[in-house]
Amino acid sequence: TSPKHPETCTASYVTTQADIDNGSVSDTATASGTAPGSQTPVDSNTSSASVPVAQSAAITVVKSANTKVVNHVSQKIHYRFVVKNTGNVSLKAVTVHDHLKAPAGPAVHVVCPSNSLRVGAQFVCTATYIVTTADARHGGVGNTATVTALSPHGARVSSSASTWSVKFRAAASGGGPIVPNGVDGGQAGPLGRTEDLWYLLGGAGALATAMVLGLALALRRRRL
Repeated sequence: TSPKHPETCTASYVTTQADIDNGSVSDTATASGTAPGSQTPVDSNTSSASVPVAQSAAITVVKSANTKVVNHVSQKIHYRFVVKNTGNVSLKAVTVHDHLKAPAGPAVHVVCPSNSLRVGAQFVCTATYIVTTADARHGGVGNTATVTALSPHGARVSSSASTWSVKFRAAASGGGPIVPNGVDGGQAGPLGRTEDLWYLLGGAGALATAMVLGLALALRRRRL
């Protein structure tokens, strides 16, 4: 090369996930050469360039459970939360937040296998809730889940909400109270409570069935 005939050099670089997480690609270059008849190299000044990388942090959660209907107090509901990194940067401090709708409670403890997600990856978190007397009287359990995380530079990202509702539907067959004595505060009480009514209907049904069977057996013996 010469002052009157500068030379242009080119190079290519393929970005990595680390570059995207960093938010830019920075590069520094120098040139060196030797003048004709000289053995001493000449170095250029330093020239730098930085190319920004567009970052888009995003995360989703899809909540589900093993049932949509429960029929007795103390029944367990097993929840499942599928959490996925749908953005283009790695995520850390991934946390699932589950919000029970009153009167449901206490809050469930969500267990996740990790608190970080690489791009495109997902994991499944779980939680268990035990149906209470308040849930039975309310008619079910409703709750909503969201997930939050931090980008590589600490920016907070949140998902949209995912909701799952479980209805309380008493078993069709009688024979006992919906809320057993000693379970979640369930006690035999004044006639008029839902659980007492079911108990009486169930007990009356069982008694009537036994009486009919006994009468039929007695008539058969008399004929013999």
